Amino acid sequence: MDSTVTGDFKKMMWTETYKLPMPLSVNDYYEPRYNSKTRHCYIQKSYKAKKYCGLVCVEVYRNVKRKQFQHEVAVKIEWHFKQSLLTQPQKWRDCDNGVKCLLDALTEAKVWVDDKIVYRFSGIERFFDSESENYCVVRITGE
Repeated sequence: MDSTVTGDFKKMMWTETYKLPMPLSVNDYYEPRYNSKTRHCYIQKSYKAKKYCGLVCVEVYRNVKRKQFQHEVAVKIEWHFKQSLLTQPQKWRDCDNGVKCLLDALTEAKVWVDDKIVYRFSGIERFFDSESENYCVVRITGE
């Protein structure tokens, strides 16, 4: 835990790092539903989204020192893709496509009160690893 002194009071800052499965795209996260009785169309989380949120919850709860962030946080996301994708740029995903889904899943895992407290993305970087699966690393820093 890092601590920084600001003015007359001491702020305690801490960072949590999570290695998570690659998030879904927004297109896969939500699905439209139609209620034939009321004739209303609404959007809800898809089955894939619920499954992804469950996987994120499992990874988050493995961190036993975890505290829920209450105030402004900074988030850094690293996308890690299989090395084999390096030669196939047509299969690369947009870096911003999964951010909304990732933030929603972290909110559901109670990492923070609400994703509204994210005030800064300190970077979104793309790496190519020798790992067999795509994944992302999320570093969250806050009070």
